[in-house]
Parts: sequence; C-alpha cells; structure tokens
Amino acid sequence: MTDRKDAASKLWAVVRREPLVLFIILGAMLYGIWMALAPREKRSVRIEASALRALERAEEELLGRPLEGVERDRARENFIDDEVLLREALGRGLQWSDPRVRKRLLQVMRGSLAERVPDPSVAQLQAHFRDNAERFTTSESATFQHVFFPWGGEAAGEEAGKVLEALRSGKDPDQFGVSSPLVPGRMKKATRGSLIRTYGLGPEFADGVERLPAGQWHGPLESLRGVHLVRVEERHPPQTAAFEEIEDYLRQDWIFVRTREIQEERIAELREKYRVEMVEE
Repeated sequence: MTDRKDAASKLWAVVRREPLVLFIILGAMLYGIWMALAPREKRSVRIEASALRALERAEEELLGRPLEGVERDRARENFIDDEVLLREALGRGLQWSDPRVRKRLLQVMRGSLAERVPDPSVAQLQAHFRDNAERFTTSESATFQHVFFPWGGEAAGEEAGKVLEALRSGKDPDQFGVSSPLVPGRMKKATRGSLIRTYGLGPEFADGVERLPAGQWHGPLESLRGVHLVRVEERHPPQTAAFEEIEDYLRQDWIFVRTREIQEERIAELREKYRVEMVEE
C-alpha cells in the first residue's frame, strides 16, 4: 500500500513540474473513449456503370423485353446485396473454410488457365487414336436371353428347376418369369460392367454369365434382384472401334486432353512462385 502511495506521489510531482505530461495522459484517455464510441468507418463498395449495364442486359435477355423502372431498381439492389455478401464472405475467410466455395474457386481458376485449343488435324487425331487404342476398345460381352424371377416370387425357389426343364424342351421363354423394364429379357452385347452397374445385378451374376457355355439354358443364377435362367446366344470378343466411326468423339477427346495438359503446364508455372512447407503432426 505504501509503495502505491509513493508511486502516486512521484507521478503527481512529475505532472506538477511538467504539465504537458498531464495533457498527454488526458489526450490518450479521450482518444480511447472516442475510438470506443465512434461509429465504424464504412467500407467502400465500388460498382462500375459497365457492370450495371451488363446486369440489366442479362435481365432483359431473360425477360425478352426492356426492364421497367421498378425491375431495374430491384436488379441493382440485388446486385449490391451480392457485392456486399461477397465481401463479407471473403472477410470471414469462407474461401478457405467452406469446401463448396473452395471447390468452385478451383473450378473457375482451372478454367481461366485453359486457353482455346484449335481443332486438331487428321494426322493428330490418328496419332491420338493409335496411342490410346485401349480406351476405344470394347470389353468382352455376351448376348443372352434370361427368364427372371424376382426375390419373394413363387418360382424363385424349387419352381425354377421345373421351368428350366421346360425351357430345355423347347418351351417359349416368354411364357415364364416376370418382365421388368429394369431387366430386359434379352440383353445384347452386355459387358460385365453393364450387368453390375447399369442393370444392378451384381458381380456374382456377371461372373456366372461369363462361365456359362453358349447355346443351352442354364441356371438358376442368383443376382441382387432375383433368380435367373440364362441361355447365352453369342459371345463377343473385345473390338476396337473404326477410326471413321468415332472421329467426332476423338476430336472432342483430343481437345479435352490437350486442355488438361495446358492447365497442368500453367499450374506448374504457378507453383514456382510458392514455397510449399509440409507440416507434420
């Protein structure tokens, strides 16, 4: 307590000898109070007239007519709202913390790095076709008929065996089973992948079809959808498409691949500007 009194006495002695010190202390106190009570300075949002004109033209194209006064005012107010929200989002760091914003920014940035790629020559397309022939080659496939009994039906059990005997004796397969738009009764050039992904029959059924000999009814084979009696009509080996058949697709694919290459080159150039530090946990 005594030490505090001595310090206060010494401070007061200094103030009496140097009145300027008192003014400095009082000024600092008043400035602190003013900073706490003064209204925050508003941040500037600059909107160019060209941006507003572009906005109005876009709205008019959507409506198919000129904007009326109220519509024009509403469009401008909405644009200002968007500008304010954008600045608030950046101020809050959403470009770093929100994965949706981050993903969209990356998409825009990647797109901005890709210049327009000119159409390839025929020679370039042919080279692209030769270098990527495996991508334009179909998988092994099979054309087959099947009689389908969904799970829970009567013929999904022992009845399937009786139906199999009837089919082998020459009965019309259309007399049996259940027709389904999701699982057609005859599948043409069905690959293993299409049986699993497109028709949702599962890998075990696809494997079973691959093992069956052609020309005779076999089964039952189980799938994720039910029970099947299957007759493989024909097996089709992998086949590479003819260049003329896919020339238009090749052109689009070549442009896509070249665009990705340009993007990767630009990204590599940008990475030279940064020093990457990996922080281990």
